Amino acid sequence: MKRMKKILTLILILSFIYHITLIPTYAVESTTTYLDNGDYIVTEYTFSNPLARETTGGVIKETYYSSDNVAKFALILDAAFYYTYGVSAYATSATATVQIYSTDASFISKKAYTSVNNAYAEAVIRYNTFEVPMKIQLSCNIYGDLYQA
Repeated sequence: MKRMKKILTLILILSFIYHITLIPTYAVESTTTYLDNGDYIVTEYTFSNPLARETTGGVIKETYYSSDNVAKFALILDAAFYYTYGVSAYATSATATVQIYSTDASFISKKAYTSVNNAYAEAVIRYNTFEVPMKIQLSCNIYGDLYQA
């Protein structure tokens, strides 16, 4: 009976440790690119830290701000990847989303696509009288690491 109790306790402890290690983590970073006219683009990266050694994914959001710090529009790429550690990597999906925050911006077009280990989102936004092309690329290497190319 004591041996059964010890085995059950060990199983319980191991299952608890196993569940703790399966909590997904996410890396969130951002960069700012300043344009000649005083406007700027904030790029936010959210990359998953995969639990399995075969799938990973990430989201990149580029938000366009006017020089007076007002968000005008954004393009979001949500991408998923499959990889065999040390051997190969493939983009399995890409989704593009456009968000308009201001009346002086309007949606013209968007598309999302994958090519080998790359995922892309493209959009054209009319801002004031100009057409603003945007393009985001997210790539995955054979080790499951995500990076913006």
